Amino acid sequence: MRIIVVGAGVSGLSCAIRLLERGHSVVVAGELRTPNVTSDRSAAAFTPFRASGDPRLAGWTKHAFDTFGDIEKRCGREAGVRTTVMSEYYFEPFEGEPWWFAAVGGGKLLKSVPERYAWGLRVRVPTMDMRRYMPWLERRVTALGGRIESARFTDLASVFERGADLVVNTSGLGARELAPDARVTPIRGQIVCAPNNIGLAECLADSGQAGETTYVFPFDDRIVIGGTYEKGVDVIETNETALERIVERARLLLQETGHPRWSELARTRLATWAGLRPARVLGANDVSIRLELEQVAPNRPVVHDYGHAGIGVTVSWGCAQAVAELVDSLG
Repeated sequence: MRIIVVGAGVSGLSCAIRLLERGHSVVVAGELRTPNVTSDRSAAAFTPFRASGDPRLAGWTKHAFDTFGDIEKRCGREAGVRTTVMSEYYFEPFEGEPWWFAAVGGGKLLKSVPERYAWGLRVRVPTMDMRRYMPWLERRVTALGGRIESARFTDLASVFERGADLVVNTSGLGARELAPDARVTPIRGQIVCAPNNIGLAECLADSGQAGETTYVFPFDDRIVIGGTYEKGVDVIETNETALERIVERARLLLQETGHPRWSELARTRLATWAGLRPARVLGANDVSIRLELEQVAPNRPVVHDYGHAGIGVTVSWGCAQAVAELVDSLG
């Protein structure tokens, strides 16, 4: 089939790879591409923590987890994928084990957590250095014979006019206009990037409160520190007060968990940035992913894959596999 994938972020590129592997002719068409897409502004660690309510999530998460493991084994350094330990702390009590433990091969509930938290967990997860991961995905697309082109669409009909037999809609926030879907909502996240000069080797995070969520993700030469969770904010700008709060909370988390050099974190900054998580909100659920086949007109099938909010990287390969299976179902 001649397939056009709309959107050149992590979801679009992952879908393109899975479809090319099945022998389809694929063009990825996006208004922007790396290093200027939303995916480039991801933290990014494997974090299914916020998602719930969709029975498909477990399968998507496991498939993605296994795929990242395979990438790490084959070309981890080139792709920027590395497994590390993450400790996550929660303000609200929880009974049992998280639904996603089974998908990642299990984890450990912590018996002791800092005083202000109710419980915590420890798990091994992949981290993705997006500076390397996004270019690696693009190279994989082109190596398989796909093309990546610049284009902007305002409706699905105009995509088919370019000769597509099928369209895969991974347009993120663009789905508000393209689908159209009024439930698609931006959630701004602000991030500080600092040198990893304190010897941090493990990821730390908490569940967040009142528009703030704290995470500290180390990479070879830098630490990505976040963040904010600002629903409905569609301005891609940072706020100095928010950035200072991010660093303060991150230092406190390091101090509470016993890191000896917590006070040295982010004394200098390498960069700061903001990104808009492409959420799809249904009721209280911010991660209402739309992944389904729609016949928008006779002989005009569209597979939608958007609304991932803050777990787009995490479930990317699982959703891409599901997209490919939907395409296969058309015969």
